[in-house]
Amino acid sequence: MESRTGTLAHVAFGNGFEWSANLSAPSDGAAPDTRGHFDLWTGVQGTLSGARPAGSARWSGPMLGYQGGRPAGTASLVEGLASIEFSFSDNLLDVAFSEVASADGERNLPDFAFGDLSVEEDGTFGRAGAAGTMDGALFGPSAEEVAGAFHHETTQVTGAFGARRVPVPPAPGERGPVAPPPPVVDLGDALHVGADAAAPLDALASGDDYGGVAVSSGEVRDGESAARVIEYLTQLIDDRSGSRTAGLPILSAPPIVHLAEGTSDAFAAYVEHTIQLINTALPAGKRIALSTEPAPHLTALAEVPEGRIFIDFAPSQDDWELGGRYEYSWTDYDGIPVMVAEVDPTDEYDTAAQRWEFVGMRAGRIWFDREVLETNLNTAWIRDWDTGEWRKELPESRLDESDSAQHYYPDEYVPRMTMSALLRALGLLRRVDSADFPDSFLGGGTHSPTRHLPGIDGEALFAAYDRLAPGTLAEDLSPESLGPWDDTSFHLRGDLDIAGAEAAFGVALRNGLARPWATGTAPLSELGSNSALFGTASWNGALLGVTPAAETVAGQARLTVELRTLDADLAFSGLEHWGVEVAPGRAGTGTRWGDGDLEYSVEIRGNTFHRTGGDDGEVVGAFFGAAHEAMGGVLE
Repeated sequence: MESRTGTLAHVAFGNGFEWSANLSAPSDGAAPDTRGHFDLWTGVQGTLSGARPAGSARWSGPMLGYQGGRPAGTASLVEGLASIEFSFSDNLLDVAFSEVASADGERNLPDFAFGDLSVEEDGTFGRAGAAGTMDGALFGPSAEEVAGAFHHETTQVTGAFGARRVPVPPAPGERGPVAPPPPVVDLGDALHVGADAAAPLDALASGDDYGGVAVSSGEVRDGESAARVIEYLTQLIDDRSGSRTAGLPILSAPPIVHLAEGTSDAFAAYVEHTIQLINTALPAGKRIALSTEPAPHLTALAEVPEGRIFIDFAPSQDDWELGGRYEYSWTDYDGIPVMVAEVDPTDEYDTAAQRWEFVGMRAGRIWFDREVLETNLNTAWIRDWDTGEWRKELPESRLDESDSAQHYYPDEYVPRMTMSALLRALGLLRRVDSADFPDSFLGGGTHSPTRHLPGIDGEALFAAYDRLAPGTLAEDLSPESLGPWDDTSFHLRGDLDIAGAEAAFGVALRNGLARPWATGTAPLSELGSNSALFGTASWNGALLGVTPAAETVAGQARLTVELRTLDADLAFSGLEHWGVEVAPGRAGTGTRWGDGDLEYSVEIRGNTFHRTGGDDGEVVGAFFGAAHEAMGGVLE
């Protein structure tokens, strides 16, 4: 007997054969039958996904097989590479086998494939015909793996394969549905890049300077405790009244947002900015992606594909195709609906508990009334304290919100509504008690979501998507259900010395999530309008960061800009690392990190810069100081 198996996280696969013979002589004295009996087996077993992928997908892994019809004395076992691709547009899957060779390496087989396999709604696929047979399925809650058993007639190979999901590269010249880069937040007199995670300078210990940058580091208790996060989530999903569906209806995979055809650049920018703010609370593999492929105009929720969120700035609410079971609306001060968010959670009935329970989230749909938005641009509601009534005005200058003045500015109002809608589409359907969580956006907090996602909302979202499973019930929640959890962050910070201005950058690391940031005084003009700069200008400093293993990293940073064209290059050199969560030493005292350097081409946009090419990673930065004396940014 000879067999081989492969084991992935959600499925096992394998094949083998057994030859047996009865060599004992029959009782009648006849010669024994030495022809024997041959058994060949192949198969897969695992946890089925039960659904098609939410988008085009690719998997790669080993194939293990047996080739029949081989002469005696030659190896029959073969192995190769299985490459599987799923086309989201037509629900067809291709399985291709390459690099196929005998297990002893003595012979190679031609490539062969099974193409245009229809994937059923439950994630299974198969075919039987003259070319052979194929039976397979998707495995894991988010179709992370695929496996199957097959027989190919031409090559006489019978085998099984198992493969893990791998990224689908975008077509040449196209940007795939990826998470947008970190945010740049305009605070008026300052610019902030990345997460809202900076620790006060006086809370950290000073260390050695690096590249002319004053470095400090240390631990700061700036997070939420596991118990408080659990209380927040419990309020969101607890069904104490018995009248609501129980459970946490989060998506099994990061959602992809599509803006409807015809969305203006301004509205698109508001949505992208909101996604950027939410993503600062999520690990890289769980962030919301923004597709460049527009959604069909006025698509009803039932037609939105699984794992997608469609956002439509429809001409008016008369065009909304409402039909969701769960709706959340936002009205203006005249009581006119401006936005409605619909979600389509999946649920099932628990006969033992005698209740409906969420098991996940299928898709989301967000409608805006463009006519109301555009009619109310830059208007404000002023309260008449004598009558208690509000009147609409068009003020000559921008107002600050107060008890007597409520404004309606699209750069604040649209992101505020979008954040509210997206949090619900992500599964945070209900409100939390404002008395318990006064700063929460879902508890009625008055902060401006155009600047950051409140800490408790961000940590609950992180816990839901990084530590919990879709459908988690309130009775299964406890601080222990979050796994290792810390409310203290390790901070690494760098400060630049600029006369009359501030510029700082750094990273906060807590619970495995690194949150880089940079902040500083806003320039008085755009870089291209600074007449004091001409020719080529350079900014020199340092990079400070952490690795996935929590080791600190530092190196030299240099940004060079051709002022006439605003073409720029950003280079990090002499990169070195030290121990886990320790302050970096002076240059040259660490161990070289990788090949020691990273290089990027960047595009200047006003007073910000963004990666356009070079090494892997995302780079976003800004210039600081009245006359652009400094620059800073984040690298992920």
